[in-house]
This record gives sequence, structure tokens and C-alpha cells, in this order.
Amino acid sequence: MKRILLLHPDSQLEVVRRLRAFLHLEPLALEYLAASVPPGNDIRILDLTIEKNPMKQLQKTVRSFKPDLVGITAYSNQIGRVSQCVGIIKKECPDAFVVLGGHHATIIPEECRIPDLDALVRGEGCGPFPEIVRHLSIDPKTIFTIPHVYPPDAADFGPIPVYPGVDSLPDPRRDLVDRSRYFCAWSHPVKDRKASIIPRIAAMRTSSGCAYQCKFCIVHKLYGRKYYPRNTDRIIEELKSIQEDYIYFVDDETFLSAKHMWELAEKIKEHGIKKHFVSWARSNTITGNPDLFKLWHEIGLEIVYVGLESIHEKTLQKLNKKANLDHNNQAIEILEKIGITLHPAFMVMPDFDVEDFHSLARYIQSMPPVEATFTVYSPAPGTDDWEICKKEFICDAIHYYDCMHTILPTKLPLKEFYRHFSQLTVKAQKRNPLRVNSIPVNPVELIKIIWQTSRYIRTQRNLWKDYRI
Repeated sequence: MKRILLLHPDSQLEVVRRLRAFLHLEPLALEYLAASVPPGNDIRILDLTIEKNPMKQLQKTVRSFKPDLVGITAYSNQIGRVSQCVGIIKKECPDAFVVLGGHHATIIPEECRIPDLDALVRGEGCGPFPEIVRHLSIDPKTIFTIPHVYPPDAADFGPIPVYPGVDSLPDPRRDLVDRSRYFCAWSHPVKDRKASIIPRIAAMRTSSGCAYQCKFCIVHKLYGRKYYPRNTDRIIEELKSIQEDYIYFVDDETFLSAKHMWELAEKIKEHGIKKHFVSWARSNTITGNPDLFKLWHEIGLEIVYVGLESIHEKTLQKLNKKANLDHNNQAIEILEKIGITLHPAFMVMPDFDVEDFHSLARYIQSMPPVEATFTVYSPAPGTDDWEICKKEFICDAIHYYDCMHTILPTKLPLKEFYRHFSQLTVKAQKRNPLRVNSIPVNPVELIKIIWQTSRYIRTQRNLWKDYRI
């Protein structure tokens, strides 16, 4: 039997931590990984994002648990924290074998040469990780014969491994995390005064991958430009097993296969499953399938995140969205007519001037009640644009890749840029559905949301200060 610790690191960036006040999802990737481990092993998940003092908790856990194997997953902006975590693990438990996986290790493993790290796993970890467990028990020296497992100082990592479809994964081990710690700010207006606006929520997948090739996104490279719908019977069984009433579909694009989602909706109705759903969808998917979204609203879909990205046609073309302004505007109308709350995501370009910010603010104010959010365009590590723009980076682009810090030069001075950027959130709050529709809510939760929003806006406004460090 091996003692196995799976670690979800927190972020060193304040703005990332502030965002978790509105959406904090369980470490689903580690729950899948835990399920892949053969029975008979002692396995734990440590989610540092829910800890008040992450590094002390890590030290305490490693000291008491004494893991034989530690698996860490990380995005690019967490790599600095991963290095700290590896140092603590090796200090407290020198013989622990420490493995790093996740998107960053998959995309640019050359940037993961962390001292004392024992191995990298590239691509989907549910295949290699149980093999690592087995090899550690038999002959640790053979670990690097496992496909997609590399020493951190490897001379050649080869091409990016293509992720398989989600149907190849086991059912996630949700029992290994404290489910009371995960929630989502819920802006869909309901008349029930008892309904929480910060309900507990479960994350799950109905598909994986994406057939589109947006320039800012890495997903199409990870999945070989393919979209994998999940077996609907497996989805139904998982939905039945989930205790939470609210479900966040963490697919890259939930509704890309209309046929699949029709089938799933009919089975949810057939089985009498009553849940509240939130998902992502493209605007051209919505315009092409309004009846599908109407059906989904009938069975519980209340909020849809849509990457509208821009109010300018040329920008949408530049981003290779394959959706235009007509799609965006029609999708807004369709969702409003159906009664689904729209959560539009807009992308602020580094070359924005003052009028660009004002134009976007006016557009938001002209929309029906929505919960709009904003990011700053940043090419994702591993994309073609990342390589093209490397010479222009104004900071440590890996550490600051959070889609809030610009890694490219801005037209406006940084202080002015982020003052206008934060004002977008201020103005967007006036269009929040709960506010516009005067929905009665729990006063304690309302005060908490107002307080957290003010902290988030202040952090946005002060992002320019990070570039002085």
C-alpha cells in the first residue's frame, strides 16, 4: 500500500484569490486522478485554495501523512507556488516521489525544471499515474519507461500529447474533498426568498475538447481539434450521485453537439432529475439551436456563460472566433426571451484607448440584465500567438498569465488602463439581474457579495502596482 497525496496549489496572485469569492470549484481533475489509483492505497486530496494558511497546512499534512507519492496539478501562474510546495514536501518527507502534471507541464514542460521535482506527466494523467503507483512498488527506476512520464531535465519532451475523450476517465472521487467549501455566486433571479445567491455547487463534465480554434485558446491543441461528447447514461448516473442541487458544467463548450445535448435533456426529464445548471456556450451555438436552449431551461439551465469577447467585428475576426456581432446580439435576445440569465465575458485588448473602454461600458448598459465579466487579452502559453508575441512581453508572462494582468504593452499607461478596466466592473454591477429586478435575497449573503465585489474592484484597479515588483 502506498500513501498518496494529491495536491491542488493555490495562486500567489491576489486577483485570482479575489475571484474565488464568486466562483470556487472543487479540484475535479484530482478527483478523476484519485479514482484512477488502484484500490488498496491510502489516498488524500489537499486543496490549498480553501486553506487560510496554505503553506502551513501543506507542511502539517506532509509531516503527519508522510506520503510515498505526491501528485501536483498546476496552471501556468501556479508554477511559482509549486516550486515552494515541492521544497516543503522534500524538507518534511525527503523520500516522497513528487510528480507534476496539468496544463502547464503538458504545454511547456521546459518551464517546469523545478529543483527536487522527480517527474513530469504530460497529457491526461489518469493513464500514467496508476502506472507510476505500480512501478514505485516494483522498481522505481522503470518509471520513465511509462508513456508521457519524463524526468524534469529531459532533453526532449516530444510533441504535446493529445488528451483523450472524457469517457475514458473513471468516475471522480468526490468523497475526498470537503464539499461544503465549493460554491458559485448565482445571479439568476428567483422569487424564493430562501434561495441562496451563493449556493454550494458541484463541477462535472458532459464533454471535453473543442472543434474551434480561437487564437487565445490552447484547448484545440490539447484535444487535437476534436470534441468528445460523453456517454449520456454515465452523465445521468453521475448526476444522480451528486448531492448538490447546483451543477456547473465545466466543459470547454457544453452545447457543441446539439444531438448529444437533446439526448441528455430528454434523459434528465425521463429520470426526473431536478437540478440548477450553469454552462458555457458559444453565441453561434445558441443562435443555431434556440429550441434546444428552451428545453434546457425547462429542465433547470438558469445561467449561460458566453464568450462574446468584443463589440467590434474586426476583433472577433482577429481572434478567429467564427462568431460575429450578429450572432452575439441574436444570442442575447434569445436567452432573454427564454429566461436564461446571460453571463457575457468580454475581452479587453491591450491597445484599448479611453473611448474603447467607454464604448464597451455603453454596450453593457444597453444590454438586458446580465452579469458581465472582463478579462485582458493574453495569448495562452503554447499557442501560436504566445510564440509570436514573446519579444513583446512586459513581465514574467508565465507568472502573470491569469487573463487579468496584461503581459503585452498597453496603449494607455498601466495605471490609467487598470483604472478604466476596474470601472467596467463597477458599471456592469448596475446591470446585475438581482439588482435590476429588485430580487429579495438573504441580507447576510448580499452584504458578503457587496463586500467581496468592492475588494475585487479595488484589486483590479491596483493591478498596475504588480509591475513595479
